[in-house]
Amino acid sequence: MNFGDIFRKTFLDTYNTGLSLKRMILTLCITLALSFFVFVMYRLTVRDIPFSKSFAVSMCMVSVVTAGIILAVQSSIVISLGMVGALSIVRFRTAIKNPMDLLFLFWSISIGIITGAGLYLFSLGTCLVIAAGLIIYQIIPLRKAPHLLIVRCTGDASEDEVMRQVGKSYRRHKVKSRSMVGLDTELVIELQSLKNEAGPVRAIRDIDGVTGVTMLSHDGQSVVQ
Repeated sequence: MNFGDIFRKTFLDTYNTGLSLKRMILTLCITLALSFFVFVMYRLTVRDIPFSKSFAVSMCMVSVVTAGIILAVQSSIVISLGMVGALSIVRFRTAIKNPMDLLFLFWSISIGIITGAGLYLFSLGTCLVIAAGLIIYQIIPLRKAPHLLIVRCTGDASEDEVMRQVGKSYRRHKVKSRSMVGLDTELVIELQSLKNEAGPVRAIRDIDGVTGVTMLSHDGQSVVQ
């Protein structure tokens, strides 16, 4: 028995196994069911961005595609080597900006890999643990992010009155920047957000010498103008 026979018996014959129709159908059906669970969790937990149905459906179908690839790789060493070469030239140009989208995408891929390997209970347990973690983090209350108050005024007296009004309405505040051009001053003040921002902002806007007031949230969106 030469080296080629030993290699064929110990490696090639071991990794060239038949793939039954029953296992293929079972694996793909379980993957589809778990990917639908991921779709529901994505719909319920991701609320800070507009819901994209096309992305959600594509994300779920990634699980089925990945499971099919894993099944094919397990059935033949020739297919697995060819798959490595094919996937090595694939490049994705679409940038995923939201970290939650990235989390769900990796979740979908992991379902396809684990279920395709035949570890059905492990795949189900992984889904339940991730879902429980997402629900817990959604329930935990977080401190509201501070707002930025941008005030444009004229004269030192107006600036002093603005700071008095800010100190009266907000217990925690900090001047982040002060820009002066001639008699005009622009103040950027970091404030702890309140339930009703309109009242204090109107009071500052009514001060003599104030030419503009803008309240911005932490993500740059205008709250009160």
